[in-house]
Amino acid sequence: MAFVILGAGSIGCHIGGALAHHPDYAAETWLVGRPRLRDAIAISGLTLTHFRQEPYTIPAAELHYEVDLAHVKQVAGHCAYLIITLKGPQMEEALVDLDKSGLVDRDTVLVSFQNGARNPALLRAVFPDNVVLGGMVPYNIASVPGEGVHFRQGNPGRMMIEKHAQSGPLVKAMQNSGLSIEEADDIEGVMYGKLSSNLNNAINALSNLPLLQEFSTYGYRSLWARCIQESLDVYANHSPPITIVSAPALPFPHWLFCKILGMPDMLARYFFGKIGGIHEGASSSMRDDLQRSQKTEIDDLNGWIVKLAVGGDVMVDAEDVDRSKQGFEPRCKYVHGIYHLVKEVERRQALRGEWAGWMPSLSSEAIVEYVEKGDVEAYPF
Repeated sequence: MAFVILGAGSIGCHIGGALAHHPDYAAETWLVGRPRLRDAIAISGLTLTHFRQEPYTIPAAELHYEVDLAHVKQVAGHCAYLIITLKGPQMEEALVDLDKSGLVDRDTVLVSFQNGARNPALLRAVFPDNVVLGGMVPYNIASVPGEGVHFRQGNPGRMMIEKHAQSGPLVKAMQNSGLSIEEADDIEGVMYGKLSSNLNNAINALSNLPLLQEFSTYGYRSLWARCIQESLDVYANHSPPITIVSAPALPFPHWLFCKILGMPDMLARYFFGKIGGIHEGASSSMRDDLQRSQKTEIDDLNGWIVKLAVGGDVMVDAEDVDRSKQGFEPRCKYVHGIYHLVKEVERRQALRGEWAGWMPSLSSEAIVEYVEKGDVEAYPF
């Protein structure tokens, strides 16, 4: 029963490394990712730290890390579970490569542990005869600098996977490997709940602050609450309405979480740091991407909310939606304004030259002023 993890970066190494560390699954676990990470693991091995646990290292000689899907097909044979942890911008090219590789057999189960809500549908469109399961990872996995290849889980939470006759063996293997995961009856509701929570990713990236420092500032928390509430309004007005499951990493619903975000700064730092378990150096994946001048998942997060607001047409480019359109701006103004800011950062970074490695470091007040002004091109940087 081979497990193949496609997109073995932070989340992929977290899942695949745990499986590879277990003696029952080590020989049958294959990680597929970038040459840079493969070469680094060949030197130092792969070190993982689960939340509030001691780190452990899988030696390179005991880990199958590949960069070519066709080669994995040759050496791994039948792939029982293909676990996809790619980021949104990588999906289109990866689906073409995956289809060509022949890795997906008729009875291969595909599992999407990705941000956003669209990826299971994309997989079903390419592999209509296969079982495709949605999944959700509620916590942050960050690279620990200066320690070889070391990924650390920064906050608590339980992964979730769509409940299905084929999900049981994977859940058992992941639990046996020390991963916290359970099955969900309504995985779409879970994924949309996570999507709302993930609207902070863009705010964190624009602030260019560690998460705990951002969460300790009322202005940023207020922006997050506004974006969550806008997403809930969009879900409620969608046809048919989208029903969400309460915030996956929190024991209370989103509307209550928005009120909690209004707490004093000192209490917020305690809440997120001590109770929420946010590590001092934890960062959002979108901030990490921009710091490396890589394309972000903004289209799968804020951009997807914008598309839902105008009728759910996946062909609509969120950048081209007119924010003054009647019935649109009241539901999506901040989600969409922040979307434009991140897209502009991506555009400038792509120019290289003086913009190479540039980060905006915007205050919450600057973001609010930009959105309220309503002029898309009046960027505050």
